[in-house]
Amino acid sequence: MGRSTRDVDYGWLVKSIRGRILDLKQYPIEARLNRYEGRVVVRAVISEAGELLDVSVVQSSGHEVLDRNAIDLLRRVCPITMREPLQRQAVAVKVPVSYSLRN
Repeated sequence: MGRSTRDVDYGWLVKSIRGRILDLKQYPIEARLNRYEGRVVVRAVISEAGELLDVSVVQSSGHEVLDRNAIDLLRRVCPITMREPLQRQAVAVKVPVSYSLRN
């Protein structure tokens, strides 16, 4: 018996997005100067073509500059290459984006 689309694991999509984030992420200058660090969790709605349909912050870092940067970063990451079919028109995934001055 096949899995329903509700049971589909989109971990591969989050992994692809996170890989692109690592390639494109730059620490915001304002955050670096103020020594802001934090973790932002964004909700991204991705189409079956890999395009970003919507993005929003679901967990703030506590610093608006980092939250804004995470949203802008997701906009730059997409469109994402789809390695597998989504089996639906779009999916929503939560993607963490960490900002640390220690790296």
